[in-house]
Amino acid sequence: MTGKGPMAGTGVVAMLDVLGARNLDETGSSSLLSAMDELLDEMESGWEQTKLKNPRPEQAHLPSPGAALFGDTVVYYWDSQPLLGYLTSQRGDDMQGSPGNIEHVSIWLSAFLAMGYLRPIIYEGLERGLPLRGIVAYGSYVVDAQKKRNVVIGPAVADAAAWYEKPDWIGISTCPSLTVTLRRNYALLRAMEAGMPFAMYYDVPLVDGRVFPSYCLGWPLEYANEEENTSYDITPRVGIDRFWKQVHSRNLVRPGTETKYLNTERFVAAFFEHNAGFLRYFGIA
Repeated sequence: MTGKGPMAGTGVVAMLDVLGARNLDETGSSSLLSAMDELLDEMESGWEQTKLKNPRPEQAHLPSPGAALFGDTVVYYWDSQPLLGYLTSQRGDDMQGSPGNIEHVSIWLSAFLAMGYLRPIIYEGLERGLPLRGIVAYGSYVVDAQKKRNVVIGPAVADAAAWYEKPDWIGISTCPSLTVTLRRNYALLRAMEAGMPFAMYYDVPLVDGRVFPSYCLGWPLEYANEEENTSYDITPRVGIDRFWKQVHSRNLVRPGTETKYLNTERFVAAFFEHNAGFLRYFGIA
């Protein structure tokens, strides 16, 4: 989405923050902002390269996301209307009014294409000393695109903001409203669960001790791309070892954050256990 002044959009919104950022001093805060800006630039570059290497019609019709940076919090937003228009032109009106109507397919594809975009951000954030957690929502928003990182508000942003600080881990998951929407179509869910390790249905631990089921970003897949891996047969133990190696080499665990890392370890193990067959069969990440 480009243009001057506030513009309305409908699509995916992802909100992420850096764990422990509020306890940093002036020097630490300055370093964090520099690292965040570098990370966002790296994500943008990686997205463009991915589109060139693996061109897909649906991907071409979901524009690259905008990004707004507010201190230690970044908001990504994707305008899904071009994708909806493309699907409508390709499929006509034959699915309208059914449980698998075009609008719902557009939401589903938008959410998981966005997950594909975000997949490297947790791993790359840890590489830069930025332990990130966040929430993915869907809905309407308004963006003022006159600044480099933009300003974005609206119902979808409010939905994400209500949940993004609740998970007690490092990772990204869908908010309850989007989770319910995604579970509306059984056929789409089966297709995703059978061969798309971008996301995994999982009980996300919350800071109040509860859990909520959500589709969670399959970011541990990045450990299968590390240079020392040759077989891609990543066991939960190997995944856990690589996670802790990354965390401890950057001295990321601070007093009071231990449970977040332990909860993340459990997810890494569950992810590789769940996707073992996929990694072994395709031999790629």
